Amino acid sequence: LPFFLFPWVSNPWFFIFAFGLNMALYRGAQPAWMEILKVNLPGVAKEKTFAFGSALGYIGDAIIPFVIGMALDGYEQGWRYIFPITAFISLLPLVFQWHIPLKEGLAPKANPAKSSLKDHVVSPWKSTFQLIKKRKDFAYFQIGFILGGSGLIIMQPALPAFFFDNLKLSYTELAVALTFCKGIGFALSTPFWTRFIGREDIFRFTSHVIAIAALFPFFLLFAKFNLIWLYVGYIGYGIMQAGSNLSWNMSGPIFSKDEDSSLFTTVNVVTVGLRGLVAPALG
Repeated sequence: LPFFLFPWVSNPWFFIFAFGLNMALYRGAQPAWMEILKVNLPGVAKEKTFAFGSALGYIGDAIIPFVIGMALDGYEQGWRYIFPITAFISLLPLVFQWHIPLKEGLAPKANPAKSSLKDHVVSPWKSTFQLIKKRKDFAYFQIGFILGGSGLIIMQPALPAFFFDNLKLSYTELAVALTFCKGIGFALSTPFWTRFIGREDIFRFTSHVIAIAALFPFFLLFAKFNLIWLYVGYIGYGIMQAGSNLSWNMSGPIFSKDEDSSLFTTVNVVTVGLRGLVAPALG
């Protein structure tokens, strides 16, 4: 909803607030999403459904940027109107989410004991810490995932200067690289990753994802000599992200087995959030 105010607001802290709120609520919904998938879909059907839905989303990401890139090249202040338009589009799925069936046991239960605000704040941290202490295998997975993704995040603050000062990219060229090429890589590789995660141990699966991520900075460096490497790099990034998306989101249901997966996914959200506090600042 704050994005609807972008045409009339110029304070950068308001933009940061809007993005922060959007990310907090988006991440906060992940445990519920994964548990809904786990309860409603048996076996590998949840991985296939999640991967197919993600691929559809990235196909949309691959098409729309051409319009947005050209609009920004023609009118730099066009972003002020692009945000409310896309915010309106993002509200439309609520109609479908409202009708997702919940199996018995997933509906919220009334809690007769009243909890204080302090309990609401402290309790999730206690629960996640206890889970990490109890499940060493899941703790090792979290450490590997944090370190694997930190390298990519540390680079992020340098990328805008690199793209515009060094490579002299237009908004359209940047949109093609960041979203079209990434979307193509994501969509094309998703069927492979979906089959692979059904056959492979999640630690080995994630190690392949991180190995591909490690190649990305080299493609960026090569782009200084020929721009084609930038597009190749972002196709590879999309391939990596398809595997990473599947690994991160499905790790909760995979590690939880017959238990409630929401706490495992909550740990994912917490650790990625903590990584986000440190890695960009280091960059």
